Amino acid sequence: MIERLKKNYYRNKTIYFCYMAAIVMYVAAMIIVPGFGVGTHVRSLMLEASLIGIMALGQTFVIISGGADLSMPWTMTGSAVLLTSLSNQKDDNIIWIILLILALCTIVGMLNGLGVAYLKIPPMIMTLGMNSILQGALLVVLRGSTGGLAPQSIINLATGSLLGIPNLFIFWITLGFAASVLLHYSTYGHKLFALGNNEKAAYFTGIRVKRVKMMAYVISSLAPAITGILYAGRLGQSYLGMGDSFLFLTIIAVVLGGASPMGGSGSSIGTFAGTCILIVLKSFLASANLPTSAQDILNGIVLIVAIILMSGKNRKRDRL
Repeated sequence: MIERLKKNYYRNKTIYFCYMAAIVMYVAAMIIVPGFGVGTHVRSLMLEASLIGIMALGQTFVIISGGADLSMPWTMTGSAVLLTSLSNQKDDNIIWIILLILALCTIVGMLNGLGVAYLKIPPMIMTLGMNSILQGALLVVLRGSTGGLAPQSIINLATGSLLGIPNLFIFWITLGFAASVLLHYSTYGHKLFALGNNEKAAYFTGIRVKRVKMMAYVISSLAPAITGILYAGRLGQSYLGMGDSFLFLTIIAVVLGGASPMGGSGSSIGTFAGTCILIVLKSFLASANLPTSAQDILNGIVLIVAIILMSGKNRKRDRL
């Protein structure tokens, strides 16, 4: 029993460290910044963490496969804009509109997967190119307009709460649980980790690596689709570029949560912890009245340091 606990600790010590770091940072922020632990501010942190966390869950699948999805910003923006434009503030056909958005984002994920898995285009090149295509397509369709207002049902969904817990947070936890089951208790999850660890070895064991990789990009595209719908509801509107600030935040959250940028490791639980660290840090910097440019610089430094640490851990594992 003790030996099993030791193995579990060493296997997940990065995740434990993330949770400890998040708690320490939160307590420190409460001491330094007046009102940081007030209920309204905590609720605000939960809402912001939920939006980034849902997108980061999708990013987790792609990073485990050894890639990255840079098309998330305009997949999210496109989902929000389609919601507000097609609904015209009415709830009549909202279910069909949401299904259409999810279908279109599934196609985006399949195209990303096709380019990466079948055409062997580097993931960053393929997804960044897709991001530009989506941006241009939205600009053409909207003809310079900024989006529109969200229907009341989505506003109620995104701003409401259950027993005092924000609906967005409940969505995040539910999707995180589903992602954890898929990653660690399904055949697909085992294949994805095998692919991320060694694609060639996975191929020779009979895994259809191209299909597994494509599915990771489909899941990754559905995450910003859901986030875009919920974010439009939280704001009550959509606007062009609303997803731009989310891109590197999702990657930072996943890597901080213990995922290797080289692929083969990661978890939804770790991503949850990484998101918590990121949000506490981001809110603390904002409370310190640092300019946005300084916050972006620090976010970049955090990402680079996290990647260096995880890459070093990966090299140590390979030597063993």
